[in-house]
Amino acid sequence: MRKLLLICLLAMIFFAFYSCKKKSSPQPVTDASLLIGTWYYQLDTVKEAITGGGVKTGVDSYYHGEYYIEYNTNGTGYDSINGNGYFSYTVSGNVITLNYRAITIVENEPGGMTFTISHPAYTQTAIIRSITPSALSILYSNYVSNNSIQVVYYATYLTK
Repeated sequence: MRKLLLICLLAMIFFAFYSCKKKSSPQPVTDASLLIGTWYYQLDTVKEAITGGGVKTGVDSYYHGEYYIEYNTNGTGYDSINGNGYFSYTVSGNVITLNYRAITIVENEPGGMTFTISHPAYTQTAIIRSITPSALSILYSNYVSNNSIQVVYYATYLTK
């Protein structure tokens, strides 16, 4: 009887230690240098909550080379799909923080008409979902595109 109790006790101790192993968690980007270079937009998936009710989900695909985002080694970059395209950035783990600068565009049209477009400075935070030397997946969340639409998430897939 004592041997049976001893075996049961040892089995319980073994299972207690075995069940305490660490759970896996998403791995951070360990090689931020993979981000450097020009990435071409391939696909966007957007889910929007519209003020007043309703949800809209959309998918946009792009021709290779139509739009791009460029990350430079000095922590600056340019996003051709964004009207306020110049930014600085930092990477911490798998989080990328983009700081877009304020910009004003003035266009003089024939006939004396002048158009002025101003974009204020803002910060955008995103999660790098996956990155390889040739593919990049980024998830933006809680991005406000204008006063009437709250973007719930914005997932982008890019390639080099």
